[in-house]
Amino acid sequence: MGAAERRKRARPSALRERRAVARFQGTRTDFPAFEHLVDGLDCPDDKARARLRLVGLELFDNLVRHAGPLRGGVRMRYGEDASGRMSLAFSFRSRRFRAWLKAPGPSLPSWSPAEKRWRGLGLIMVRNLSSRVEHRSGPSGDRIVVTF
Repeated sequence: MGAAERRKRARPSALRERRAVARFQGTRTDFPAFEHLVDGLDCPDDKARARLRLVGLELFDNLVRHAGPLRGGVRMRYGEDASGRMSLAFSFRSRRFRAWLKAPGPSLPSWSPAEKRWRGLGLIMVRNLSSRVEHRSGPSGDRIVVTF
């Protein structure tokens, strides 16, 4: 084994990972800051960045709309492992969010006469643009993790 091969093997895979962490207040006024953050990430390519931005904004909007007020704001974490798999996580504390998840209601897209628009398409889009979406709940709060 040559010196170059030994250096390559000794290099931990964590050196190739890309990460970012940010904290937001958890209001609609945070959306431009979130977009700016995503635009500056070292994503694999522009297509991956666009997916991350669209999925992230949809989830962030749902948190603000259905979980607010968010006690302590929202912590966002982005990560990319050595294989190029991206993940995006939102951590937050909310009394309303778990109730919203369990509430009966249309699980399919439906027309809202009051808002004069279709509702329920965003999470379908999120599922289609990602490989996995999961909600984790614990004593310290809730977390939504999306893997691409």
